[in-house]
Amino acid sequence: MGKRAQAGVAQPAGKVGKTQRGADFPEAAAHLAEIHQAVQQIAKHPVLQDILTAEPVEFGARDKWGNVGYKHPFNVQQYRNAMMSQGAAEFAGNFFWCNPCWLALHGVPPNKRQLLEISDRDFAEPVEFPDCITLAAPDKHFPDGQKHVDWFKRVTPEEVVHAYLLAVARDAQDVETPPETMTLWRKYLLSTTFRVVLASGEAVHWLTVKHREEMTRRFQAVQRTALQRVFEVVAYLQQQNALPAPGAGKTCAVTTLAHTYANYGCTAGGERITENFIVEAVRLWRSLLSHKESRAILLELEEEFGHRNPLNGVSRLAELAKVCRGSSAEQLWVLSTVQDRLRSGQMQVSENLSAECLSGRSAGGKGLVQLYLYKRELQQDILQRLMAMHPLQPEVATKIKQIFSSHVSYREQCKPYSGEADISYTVAWPRSGHLIASILEDGQPFALRFAFDTIYSKETDPLQKVALRARKSVREYWEYDAPSKRLEEWKKALEQETGANLQDSPSRADNAVVGSVGQDDEGGEETWEDRARLQMAQAGCQDAPVLERFVTKASRLVTSHVQLVTMEMSETELADALSNTPALQVSGTQGLQYCALLLDSKLSGEAVTSPHIRTPAYAEDAFRKLVAAFTKAKGSCGSVLPGSLVMVADAGKMGLTNTDFKRLFLDEESKVIRDNKSTLLYLAYSHEQLAKRRRATKVRGGNLQLMEVLTIFWGERPEIPRRDRLVYKLGSQTNEGNLLSAIQYQPWPQCWALPFSKKKELFGPFRRPVGGTTAPEGVDEEVEEQCQAVRRSRFFPLCALMGVRRCQATADASAVEELPGATGLAVNAGRGSCAKRVDTNLEPVFFHSWHEQ
Repeated sequence: MGKRAQAGVAQPAGKVGKTQRGADFPEAAAHLAEIHQAVQQIAKHPVLQDILTAEPVEFGARDKWGNVGYKHPFNVQQYRNAMMSQGAAEFAGNFFWCNPCWLALHGVPPNKRQLLEISDRDFAEPVEFPDCITLAAPDKHFPDGQKHVDWFKRVTPEEVVHAYLLAVARDAQDVETPPETMTLWRKYLLSTTFRVVLASGEAVHWLTVKHREEMTRRFQAVQRTALQRVFEVVAYLQQQNALPAPGAGKTCAVTTLAHTYANYGCTAGGERITENFIVEAVRLWRSLLSHKESRAILLELEEEFGHRNPLNGVSRLAELAKVCRGSSAEQLWVLSTVQDRLRSGQMQVSENLSAECLSGRSAGGKGLVQLYLYKRELQQDILQRLMAMHPLQPEVATKIKQIFSSHVSYREQCKPYSGEADISYTVAWPRSGHLIASILEDGQPFALRFAFDTIYSKETDPLQKVALRARKSVREYWEYDAPSKRLEEWKKALEQETGANLQDSPSRADNAVVGSVGQDDEGGEETWEDRARLQMAQAGCQDAPVLERFVTKASRLVTSHVQLVTMEMSETELADALSNTPALQVSGTQGLQYCALLLDSKLSGEAVTSPHIRTPAYAEDAFRKLVAAFTKAKGSCGSVLPGSLVMVADAGKMGLTNTDFKRLFLDEESKVIRDNKSTLLYLAYSHEQLAKRRRATKVRGGNLQLMEVLTIFWGERPEIPRRDRLVYKLGSQTNEGNLLSAIQYQPWPQCWALPFSKKKELFGPFRRPVGGTTAPEGVDEEVEEQCQAVRRSRFFPLCALMGVRRCQATADASAVEELPGATGLAVNAGRGSCAKRVDTNLEPVFFHSWHEQ
């Protein structure tokens, strides 16, 4: 062992030690090799040929390149005086005195994309290194001269150092970079500020951890993700020879490490580093991360999405590995599915993939992991059993099996993320093969589209969830109405083209006539599918996919009348969409009377029911995203005027408000956060207004009170206009400043509404029963089964954001229609709001107005 290794000092600048190339951490070793290569590329530039050994520019002096020193460089005597008196020293020196390839802890792979983003954003032009580079010295007498400066250990996080180095290498490699730019880089490289502190041994590592936590506010790339924490914990335990044996659980080293992390306030993907965290991290290292393909996918997700990665959590990865029962093939399939959905836009990074969501502990015992594994079983059933039932030539069947063997091969050969697929491999296929791979108008092969919808798309998720929770086998899944029709359609298409005698498909709908335009077999009533097929046949589009065209046409009809916000949007995208709506652009004005629309938190926080079979579960992720997006879109003006449109949660039932707070507004210690998040409003009605409200709703036995308590969400704690009035009290709660009177109830016939028949026609197919499968009395079993198989709505029930009507203060003045205008439609999904009223078929939207007195 050399003298430097014995002293525990760093290697010279630009060198990579052998201990850094461990077989357990190939990704980190490859990154250090790239940094070493970048150093060599920098040294090849004519202006920087001697940069590795150049002396810093003296203060006030000018070097041969015209750079004038503006800092005091390293001086041995001054350094020793400062270290002896203060235990720390600060000086200017050459950037490469600090070895960029030396790390306090080797093995953690950095996020290369974030490093390049920092280089392009913060170091787009020659700039001085931010702050200073902190070095560690073992004692006050180290080193014994300037020639040993490069032996210091760097405790500044390597991400910022490497990003700065990559920026210099970027300009050095660009032939179009002017010499003046490189001269300026040389000036800053030779004027880097260093700060030396006393630390040795294990303290160097924890000093690096401390500096990392301090720099996370400025550079997000410095903050560790959950996956990086796993690498860090394992590397540290290996360095200390304290890695627990398989099944050992909590050891003394694990307990000590957890307490140390807690003292520095370190987290990983929002999770605190506890003893259980470290134990799970070691298990993941031995299971999920031990497989090369799964490890590569996780690192790719880290690079693409960083902290926004939906799997950024050790508890999530642990649940994934647990449900897969240690099977590397199943783990790889689930990770590939998540990656494919993120890349194809079927899953947003803001979706809440919590441990409960993945494992299904809070969703009937079946979560996303079980759903994706169910799709894998369907894939194997298609490729092995169903493909054998059709007389395809061996080369055609082999090609199709190759296409659907994995997500990667499917995207490469059938449906890439962008552009069109290259299907030249179908040229030599026979006619039957051309039929299966024939391209429709949407650019997908017919038979391949069937497999895509079943395996690689989220469109069939609701039906497969029903089958999964009902414990249906893969073969029983094909007996559902929609899959059986697809199989029958596939079979009939092959029969018509090839005349082949195919085996019977495993469908209970073998005698169903698919594709005929006429009367329905059971009730003799023409369905919307038959009408759609007839219209397309008359238009000469017999070969077009009926369902896709119908959905496109229906969606166009809905969007032209109703403003909908899709649930697939991320929080930022949802905030942008809401900020662009006319409703959120309304601001309050003194002296005018406004109508405010109330948003029911229970309706926004629950799933859609059909037909209100049971009380649905609280959709926490949907309402959490909605609240966050609304406050972001509305901004933090901090005040509410009578005309300001606000998101108000109906707190008529105080239990709903308590549910909101308990679920949505929690800090890291699971304590409710109330400041700068929300406040309460009190609406006081007169007896006359209350009577109008009761007559309009026709709720028998309903508890309509003279005063309602509402919860308003805002970017900051809103300030409500105060005025002289009576103080009301509801139970133990009262607030004079937030009491809004006089409240006028706007009768629903004056508000915009969508006819209930139209609403049922447009939104009925997207509703599903929740909370169980028990149907009320009088409901046919077949109808109940169909209700369970319908698709879940893809839209937020944002009835409160559909329209706002402004009225002038005078009672006899004509109403001013605006935002969105007389043609705008507002949809309200109120529970029982139509069933209780027999005198109308309109679904009302309730407005409340208040004005200054």
